[in-house]
Amino acid sequence: MPSQPPSILSFTQAMVLSKEELWNKLQCMYQQNHVLFSSNQMLTAEFQAAKGHCTLAQCALAQSWLELDNIKKKQPCTSVKLQSRFVMLPELKEDFEKVEKDWQEEERVTAEKQAKKKADDDIL
Repeated sequence: MPSQPPSILSFTQAMVLSKEELWNKLQCMYQQNHVLFSSNQMLTAEFQAAKGHCTLAQCALAQSWLELDNIKKKQPCTSVKLQSRFVMLPELKEDFEKVEKDWQEEERVTAEKQAKKKADDDIL
């Protein structure tokens, strides 16, 4: 790539030169034009590639922000089990009490497991 622009001949300078000199000058300008055109194409391709990478990075960043917002918005799930008694038929009372005992037993076993796990973790 030339460091300075090519000199342009004035009309009087061009009229003084011979045909061979004019032809050589024209060939030199064509070569310089070709080099500049090739350089321009290379720089345009590099610019387009940089724009593509920038677009991909922006999309990934936007997706990350969306995921982060969704994580922050999540509320902890609460138990849907009701801790109350219902008025029911006497025939269903036995079934209800059986289910309630089973549930309390499961809660007790879960609490024991968690206490044991915490104690094991404290030891380590």
